Amino acid sequence: MENKLFAPNFHEADELLNDFLQEVKHWEGTLADGESILGPGATAITELKKSQINFGNPRDKLTLLTEATFKEFGTDLNSIYRQQMQDQYDFYYLTLQVALIPGRTVQFWKLVCELDFGPKGEQEPILQSIFPNEKWRSVLKVEGGVDIGLNGQLGWIVGVDTSALEVIRAQMPGELQVDITNKSDFKAVVTMPAYKYEFGYAEILATGVGATARWNIKDKALKKTGMVEFATVFKVPKSVQELELTGTVWAEPNTNWLFSDVRDVAGELSDRFKQLFRNQEEASRRLVRGVTKDWLLELPKAASV
Repeated sequence: MENKLFAPNFHEADELLNDFLQEVKHWEGTLADGESILGPGATAITELKKSQINFGNPRDKLTLLTEATFKEFGTDLNSIYRQQMQDQYDFYYLTLQVALIPGRTVQFWKLVCELDFGPKGEQEPILQSIFPNEKWRSVLKVEGGVDIGLNGQLGWIVGVDTSALEVIRAQMPGELQVDITNKSDFKAVVTMPAYKYEFGYAEILATGVGATARWNIKDKALKKTGMVEFATVFKVPKSVQELELTGTVWAEPNTNWLFSDVRDVAGELSDRFKQLFRNQEEASRRLVRGVTKDWLLELPKAASV
């Protein structure tokens, strides 16, 4: 996967939606003998424009990870990470929520989120692990949620209720079954208790390279209000006092849903929008709802002894 995310231009998407709405309103108004009531196409575009996608606050769970943190939960820390914590790096855990709030009847099919960490250069943060990712897909729909934690390798382990344990293990590859346990036997740094994934049984592609984490979530009908929490573990040189974080997130509409409501006037639209109809993948990418946000976060430090 490429190292650089090519995000859509959100300003251009807004302008395109506005122009699309005006054309559809014009032709639907003509068909409706000039009545002011919005037709199905204009209604769909209006509701798409109303759709929102928002970030939570990354300061909420920004946590310094120390040897003592792991000892408190009865977890043996990898010797390499222990040495790095002592001499070279500070390790942190950070989560960021994304809320998708579709307009009435609106269907999305893809949610993309990228978190880019700074400062750049010699003091650039290094990602150790991210969550969720595709290997945990089969456990994310457990009713009541799952407990997510970090083991001593800074990898993710999952705690589930006893009643669901054997069923979940049967769905997982053998090498991953060791990372699933009873909640009552959970020995890990608990980061997200009762984590509940709300976007259905979606395809999840995730990557964390260098200082950039990226998630690509696909589902043919992301049509309900949903919240997803993205988690990262990263390290920075001990001299770094502040974290620069840029979040970019967008949702792409299901064009089958959108164009089905516009079909009555499709033949009357300008060549610009007729061409848009012919390439639905491109149309979905250009009619996105999204946002980019920057934060400067003070990093918590261990108390001086």
